[in-house]
Amino acid sequence: MKKTGMASFWLMTEQFLSVTHHEDVKELLLKSTYRRPIPGMGKHMEMILGVNALVLLNKDAWKTHRKLLGRAFHYEHLKSMVGDMCFATERFVKTLKQFPEGEAMDVYQVMKCVTMDVIGLTSF
Repeated sequence: MKKTGMASFWLMTEQFLSVTHHEDVKELLLKSTYRRPIPGMGKHMEMILGVNALVLLNKDAWKTHRKLLGRAFHYEHLKSMVGDMCFATERFVKTLKQFPEGEAMDVYQVMKCVTMDVIGLTSF
């Protein structure tokens, strides 16, 4: 049996997957060629990301989606989005500065908003 740096575990009611070796991360997410299923990984990733998540696609479906997404994330294309990303980031920082010091903050909600701002500004 091949040893990997991957482990699945439960924390309270949530299941997590830990990947500790960079080779395994590369195998899971970065291969852009004709991918194959990774035994034992699909079920865990499917539970977390859903059935049709990009990182779970294989073979022709992966190649098609990878090619389409590759164009969107080309350096020249991303370079044109920097201004909009900076604008959203500046608004994010202003929001953080307005929050009372010493009080708890729901960072998840704030990060969700800034993420949607960036997506909205750069995509449309």
